[in-house]
Formats: sequence, structure tokens, C-alpha cells
Amino acid sequence: MIKDYCTQNNGNCETCSLASYGRDCMNNPIKETKDTIKLSYNKDDFFDNDGWIRFDGFSVAVGEKGELEYCNPLKNKSYYEQNPYYQVIQIREDENNIQDSTADFERIILEKLGGLS
Repeated sequence: MIKDYCTQNNGNCETCSLASYGRDCMNNPIKETKDTIKLSYNKDDFFDNDGWIRFDGFSVAVGEKGELEYCNPLKNKSYYEQNPYYQVIQIREDENNIQDSTADFERIILEKLGGLS
């Protein structure tokens, strides 16, 4: 289906020269995959040896393909915020009372992405 605003490439965003970082010429995601997105991350980056979330309130950058990165406010958070490939999500301190449950962790992130209700 060709988007209303499309004027290029017969509506094929995936091969259009105006598209970049998985977004079309109007900065909309080319593929709406949030409801089926599979998150990928290193569990050790987010959970300590006892299985608890290791941060009290933090931000996570979610890439278009579901890769998660911890946003260090002093090192790389501004990079992720300025890069359209990533969406930065804030995890509040009261939301990370999680132990040994990557399913709960992923559910919170997906809900914030708008993929699950």
C-alpha cells in the first residue's frame, strides 16, 4: 500500500533513497513491528548476579530490530536520543522491582513501545 504522502519509488520505502535508519521520508518507521518485535540484549547488562535489575530507574535505547542498550546519562544517552534508529524509554524506579524475570522486563519495555496493552 502506497502511503498518502509518497511521491518516490512507486511507494517502496525499503529501497527508496529518501529512507534511512528504518524510517521513511517523513521519519515514520518503514515496518510496524512493535507488536511482534523480539528483544535482544545481554542479560548481564541489566541483571546482577542475584537476578535483580541492577539499576534504580534508568533509560534503555531500543533499536528498530529490538536490540536493547543501557543509556548511560553521562556517556551515551544523548547519542541514542539523537539517533532516529533508537527509541529511548525511561524505566521508573518503581517499575524495576524485578528478579529473575526477563519476561516482566520485556513486557514493560514492549508496553512503553506501544506494542502491547
